[in-house]
Amino acid sequence: MANTYMQGKAARKKTAMKAVWLLFLLIIISLIVIIRMINPSGLSVSIGAPNNDDAYYVAKEFIKPTLKATSVSFPETGYQYAKRPDSIYVIRSFSLTKDESGEESKSPFEIRMKYKGGLNKNMENWSVLAID
Repeated sequence: MANTYMQGKAARKKTAMKAVWLLFLLIIISLIVIIRMINPSGLSVSIGAPNNDDAYYVAKEFIKPTLKATSVSFPETGYQYAKRPDSIYVIRSFSLTKDESGEESKSPFEIRMKYKGGLNKNMENWSVLAID
């Protein structure tokens, strides 16, 4: 009789330990999923249709290589933004550039881009239609 009691107790302990490990595994998986939902790539990323700040960020990245100046800056406010059908975005703004002699100039630009889907601030998810 004592032997049967000890066997039953050992069986319950084994089952309880399996349940604890399963619960621990489910908690870990849930935490990973929640962290991925909050911040999928570790960067500041918007999900959904791009807003004006996302489009302006990408526009600046496309404009920078077209400028020959050594120092380029863009205003954080004062740009114009328009969204057209078929995920086409138009940004109008200007860049402030300094050349080697230190002379500063203001260069206006207009860029038309098409959003192809995906992460909003990833340049690979955009295509440039025109730069003026």
